[in-house]
Amino acid sequence: MCLLLISLPILAVSGCRESAEALICDLEQQRGVLYSMMRDWYIFNDEPEQQAKYASFDINAFASTWDMLGALRWGPDRDNKWTYITTAAQDDALGAGDDFPTFGFWFDAPGDGTMLVQMVFERGPAQTAGLRRGDAVLAIDRRPIAAIEAAEGIAAALDFSALGTRRTFTVQPLGGVTTDIALTAAMVPLPTIVPEPASLTSPVILSSAAGDIGYLPFVLFVGTAPAQLDAVFAGFAAQSVRNLVVDLRYSPGGAVVVADHLAALLAGPANAGRIQEFVRFNAARSAYNQTIYFGALPEALELDRIIFITTGYTASAGEGIINALKADGVGIDVAVVGERTAGKAAGQIGLDFCDGYGRFRVLAVEFFNADNEGQFYDGLPVDCEASDDLTHELGDPAEASLAAAIAHIETGGCGVFAGRSMAPGEDTRRPRHDDEAQPWRRPRLLY
Repeated sequence: MCLLLISLPILAVSGCRESAEALICDLEQQRGVLYSMMRDWYIFNDEPEQQAKYASFDINAFASTWDMLGALRWGPDRDNKWTYITTAAQDDALGAGDDFPTFGFWFDAPGDGTMLVQMVFERGPAQTAGLRRGDAVLAIDRRPIAAIEAAEGIAAALDFSALGTRRTFTVQPLGGVTTDIALTAAMVPLPTIVPEPASLTSPVILSSAAGDIGYLPFVLFVGTAPAQLDAVFAGFAAQSVRNLVVDLRYSPGGAVVVADHLAALLAGPANAGRIQEFVRFNAARSAYNQTIYFGALPEALELDRIIFITTGYTASAGEGIINALKADGVGIDVAVVGERTAGKAAGQIGLDFCDGYGRFRVLAVEFFNADNEGQFYDGLPVDCEASDDLTHELGDPAEASLAAAIAHIETGGCGVFAGRSMAPGEDTRRPRHDDEAQPWRRPRLLY
């Protein structure tokens, strides 16, 4: 899933409509405009390979605009499709965190003929029907997952974009009997804090040998998040929380303005006004470079330790926060447990075209922390490796990654959860990712 990744003014390019009577422009006919935008803003334009590509590039040599963009993308952007076209309306709704049609669950397809349910949205169709984390979906409308993957792909088979879309899922619960569950797509808010605590002002507090630990399971950096984060952090402050676990395992990113808000809450009053990160464009657009400072927020905590839980799907805004807080001058003990992150060290800007109907999300900026550390395109490493344990609910202290985080706070080490070996009784269907073979993994899909 691709989101608004940097909060900058949207630049308008007009004159794309073929006639004044056209209701919408044809995005497929805008190759010249998109090519020009790439030549101006693409973050990798300073690379010799990209410059050589422009020298002999023919925009008419491709069957579609998407194929043209695929040929233009370079490096880590090439496979992940971080540079893409959408509509302004869809992009604005996504950034705001508006309701969207969904079946209400998040999954991974490890390639073994199953879809593994990893997260279920609050008050969504899947939760109402009883779908749970750890369930394996074996078929959609009686078609085996393996057959779907070999044909049109899971996303196309789900086709949940229209409200009221209905699908029957053949589900094998952990330790249970295979059954069919019918789900109808409904409008559900984009998830931010999942699972939600009973009250945002009474967040999850875990007990440990090191005292109380706050737990923040955060997903999307969208417009609805800051107010929710403020309420949760006020609750942490009321409990005098000094140690915090921030669970970003399912966080693909979002708006930088929201990331800056969370960074300020985590960095605390002592770091307000310090350099958080440097934002850098390509050489031709270096006049737009800027320095971002940690903000001062009344709900910010004075923390001793922050443990981030990550996976290969933790990307973009979340990675930027981790990188910023790891700078030497911040003065907070920061550690990462779980799996190496996705490696999205750059962000997009939005360029409008077709009289404001279309929007081009072009990868245009890179982020560096106060120590000038950035370009982590092979992902951020972990201090302690641990699995995403689907046999336990998120927030359960016995879940492998959360247990590793608690152990690190208590002992400063990795405990019994270090390494990639599975814990006794853990679901052997858990997806594994080859960090060496896939240094840049695909952004997570949201369903």
